Amino acid sequence: MKQTHWLILAMVIFTWAGCKQKLEKIPAITENPTGTWQTGKFVWHELASNQPEASKEFYEQMFNWKFEAYSDEYELITHDGKPIGGIVALGADASAGSSQWVSFLSVTNVDRGMEIAKANGGSVVQSTVELPGRGKMAVVRDPRSAPVGIIRTNGGDPAPTDAIVYNEWIWNELWTDDAPNVQEYYMRLAGLTSHNLASRDSSRDDYWILFKKKEMEAGIIPIPEKMGNVKPNWLPYVAVEDLEAAVERVQKLGGEVLIAPEASSNRAAIVTDPSGAPFGIHKWPYSLEPKSPKE
Repeated sequence: MKQTHWLILAMVIFTWAGCKQKLEKIPAITENPTGTWQTGKFVWHELASNQPEASKEFYEQMFNWKFEAYSDEYELITHDGKPIGGIVALGADASAGSSQWVSFLSVTNVDRGMEIAKANGGSVVQSTVELPGRGKMAVVRDPRSAPVGIIRTNGGDPAPTDAIVYNEWIWNELWTDDAPNVQEYYMRLAGLTSHNLASRDSSRDDYWILFKKKEMEAGIIPIPEKMGNVKPNWLPYVAVEDLEAAVERVQKLGGEVLIAPEASSNRAAIVTDPSGAPFGIHKWPYSLEPKSPKE
């Protein structure tokens, strides 16, 4: 996983902010208004790519994702007709390693979210941008400099479902150099609680899960030593039915396998697309599901 220039990336995501016409074209994150908000849940993902055409071809062949252009710089990503993300074309001067996925947390109030971020050791990368067709968005960073988006949609967030849909987002995981302490930041930012996996599996005392009530929303894990000089970052995962076949496809389509599936569990791998943007692929179902914390 390459170190990315997250500050530049987050600014590029909002390049439309200076153009009213472009702002009005940016679509909602749901097909139809839901009227409900999933505070504390990751509800959206944006890819900033320095090779947008190569990225689009990769994801279309890898997951059957489709792309709909709304400007020269922005395209909506859909799967089976459902919006699941966006892709932003980085400029020609974007450096190698600048491509990155940014995950967006649903919050009650974006402006308040920025205040909470600053009051708890974080900072604001990009202040609030209001998109008429979507809502308010911003990018903040936690005390260890991991960037995360925050969003308050106009018409509501995607409705929650217990069904796992293959080739769509299933999980988000924070890789950080201060896992035991940074969780407090996210608990305050998004009203979450934290639960150490050791209570379920004594060998996994290095993994924390963020909950919204009894629902698992995200994981926090120390950056593996074998990854070298990797900066703290949020990593999104896509659900796949056949992990081994998915890993093979990544390589055939020009991506890279950063961490191959472990023989002991064989449930996840960390890969990149051809532009170098890292993400995870996760086999589902799998056997280990941590218990929910008591209310």
